[in-house]
Order: sequence, then C-alpha cells, then structure tokens
Amino acid sequence: MKKYSISSIIIFSVSVFIVFLTFIGLCIPYLSVSSGDVSESIYYFQAFNGISSSGESTLSFSIVGILAAFVGLVSPILFNLKNKTARVVAYSLALTSIAFNFFLFATVQTTLDQVPETARNFLHTPGHTLILTTNIFFLIFVICMVVYDFASSMIIDLIKKMKASSKSTSIDYKEKLTKLDELHNDKLISDEEYQAKRKEILDEIAK
Repeated sequence: MKKYSISSIIIFSVSVFIVFLTFIGLCIPYLSVSSGDVSESIYYFQAFNGISSSGESTLSFSIVGILAAFVGLVSPILFNLKNKTARVVAYSLALTSIAFNFFLFATVQTTLDQVPETARNFLHTPGHTLILTTNIFFLIFVICMVVYDFASSMIIDLIKKMKASSKSTSIDYKEKLTKLDELHNDKLISDEEYQAKRKEILDEIAK
C-alpha cells in the first residue's frame, strides 16, 4: 500500500477544501435582489453589466465567467501533481483565477457602492462574499506552496551535495587504501608501516 507524506495529505486536503468552497460559491447566487414578491439572482457565470439604482439588474452570459470558474476548480487540484510542468501550470492558472476574481470583486463592489442606501437593503451578496473569502484563502495557499516548493528544492539540493561529497570522500579513501596496498606489495614500506597507515586511514573513515 502506497504511503503518503504529511505534506501531501495537507496539500490534498487544502486543495479539496478550496475546490469545495469555490463550487459552493458557483452554485449560490453571486448577488440577489429581492423586493416584495420580486426576486432576481445573478450567478458567477454571468457578467455584470451593472445594477441600477432601482435594484434592477441587467445580465449577459459570459464565456469568460465559465472559463474562470473552470480554472478556479481545476487549479487547486493541479498542486497535488509532483511534475514540475504541472506545478508551473498550477501556479499560472491559480494566479490568473485569483486575479480575475479580485478584479471581478472590485468591479462589482464599485457598482454596489453607487447603489443608494435605501436600495441596499434589497441586495444580498452571498456568492460575492464567499468567492472573495475563498480567493483570499487560495492566495495564502499559493504563497505557502511557493515557500514549500522553494524549501523542498533547497533541501533536495543540499542532500544531493552531501551524497556527492560522501561519495567523493569514499572514493578518496578507497584510492588511499589501494595505493597503500601497492606500496606494501612492492616492498616499499614495512609491515609495521603498512599496518599503522592502514589503521590511520580506517580510523578516518570511522569518524
């Protein structure tokens, strides 16, 4: 059975949570206007042409909204892939989605701020608020992933250098012992010198 690291479990859990919040934000009305028996809802998939002072809204279906929603749902999941290319794509899509949603929030909020106080009582912004909160959380997650990837890369490089250094040192000792054996076989050093030098090298290896 394949074992997963704690970091992988955390990344998966957070990404699924972000996808869940995003999905909920897409399902509930981004904005809703209700006055008496009149009620109208605007969803994330729709572009916002504006909200009039009377509380009436004009809607137009937006392909950009659908693409942004798709990217918002897919990009968190891509962070679970170990492939470097997939991770780069994940960062690109995530930042694009976050930037779009922040821009959308700012645009809609500017329009809402122009609505008279008397009309604001009829406005509700469940999806508007949830999408913003989700994307703030998503941005924090992306920043944490940048730090995590950078730290992981540094640690991996350090381990590789340590292994390379250890391997190089091991080869050096092997060459010393081989050279010592040759000197002893050629009768260039005595048995006592051979044993003393050999013990010295082995003691260095043991350290």
